[in-house]
Amino acid sequence: MLHCVANYWKVVVPTKSVAELDADQWLFVATFDGTTYFWFPRLQFSRWWLLAVCSLANLCTGSLLAFTSLYDGLDVYFYGSQTKESVSIQLQTYVWLGLSAAVSGPLVEKRGARFGMTAGTVVIAVGFVMSQLAVGAFSPTFLTVGYELEVIGVDPNDLYDCRYAVFCGAGFGLVLIATMAATQKWFPDLRGLVSGVLMFAFGVGNAMWTAIYTKLLHRRGLFDPVTDVTNVPTIFWSNGIAIVLALVLASLVIRTPPSTFTVNGHDIHCVPETKAPDPKHIEDEYLKLGGPSVPSSRRAAAHPCLGMTLVNYSVVQRELEGTDMHYFAQVKALSLLQCIFSSDFLCLYVAFAATIIPAQVLSTELVDICTGVFHESIDATNALMTTGVLVNAAGRLVVPLMSDAFIRIFYANPALARKAVLMLVLTYQVVYLVMAPKATMAFTAFRVFSLSFVFASGGSMAIIQCFATDMFGVYHAGTMYGLLLTCWSLRAILV
Repeated sequence: MLHCVANYWKVVVPTKSVAELDADQWLFVATFDGTTYFWFPRLQFSRWWLLAVCSLANLCTGSLLAFTSLYDGLDVYFYGSQTKESVSIQLQTYVWLGLSAAVSGPLVEKRGARFGMTAGTVVIAVGFVMSQLAVGAFSPTFLTVGYELEVIGVDPNDLYDCRYAVFCGAGFGLVLIATMAATQKWFPDLRGLVSGVLMFAFGVGNAMWTAIYTKLLHRRGLFDPVTDVTNVPTIFWSNGIAIVLALVLASLVIRTPPSTFTVNGHDIHCVPETKAPDPKHIEDEYLKLGGPSVPSSRRAAAHPCLGMTLVNYSVVQRELEGTDMHYFAQVKALSLLQCIFSSDFLCLYVAFAATIIPAQVLSTELVDICTGVFHESIDATNALMTTGVLVNAAGRLVVPLMSDAFIRIFYANPALARKAVLMLVLTYQVVYLVMAPKATMAFTAFRVFSLSFVFASGGSMAIIQCFATDMFGVYHAGTMYGLLLTCWSLRAILV
């Protein structure tokens, strides 16, 4: 058992078959068994198309955050009044998203981003179908299951909670990891940009789906009371169809680059093309040695860095100079478990928590602050919340772009540049927390401070993607980012 667990947490990068390499030159590719590929031979693949569909997938994932706008509507639909019972749905969703993201990283690396996206799409589709059955309650099979759960003391209405939370939460966790892992490999020269674009789409998706759900419930804003729930039975099938179709499109386009991929003079590890070791040498000697398919005699006789999936610095150090040498001297070959239990990851986890928790506290207390302290109207509170969501999304785009600019302008090594920008964001938030409680400010000043605060929080959410990649390497980035997302999930549950 322990051997199986240890093997799972050891990334073995698969070799692409000739059939897969031939198919991957086209934009739309499908496979059902991993050996036979079907494609549409009209449009050539481009990494920018991949970024576009991954952004679309993250836009759909934003519907998970927008679920807060359905709380009251579901309460009225199921219980007849705004009881806040449906809040548990979102909390369960965060739990399953965090668990899925945390454990799916090695699977996505071993089976590829296409498999991860496809699996996530199937799970999400099941979640929406089950949720529609729960809300509609027109299925005899569903009613039978509901009766059996009622016998053992489970409210049939809670079926809805379980189905959406488990299936959609876990499915969107897979989608987040697949999109992040794929884009970081295809854009070694623009890691901050793609991190920002994906998280910007995630934030915009939150705003977009919140607006849609609010409109369907005939509310003017998020904090207005719900009086009309006639559209609740149609929400899940209509939005579910749109989301699943978008994810199917993403599944046809998403893929990982071949081992020989280079762009703008660098390979996927960001090592200069002219100085990098032969890709076949790396694949044979460093990327597969930890795999169960490799004979133990070969593993014992091989290089001591067994199962490593980062660039092995000892191989390339004589060819590098300047900034590249300084960077790769710090990013040495580590196994996945060594990365997980490293002090670097612990510090990054704590720093990430410090940058995202305060904004969560602010958002949960926003109504009381606006109406109780500043005596503002619900309309003003709704406007501030909506603006805050958009500003948070903007922060997700701008902050990682700042780190990319820092790298290019000052020729800084990537990890150091990300760390400097993250520290800047964290410092601003600390200053805000120190000053705000002591300041006697008008609502306008509070509004400016709050928006800049959520801007910084959104930026930290995005920069953590490229920071994890620069610290732990592209083959570990998805797993490490998934583990970091548990912090984001726990924040929503505990705060």
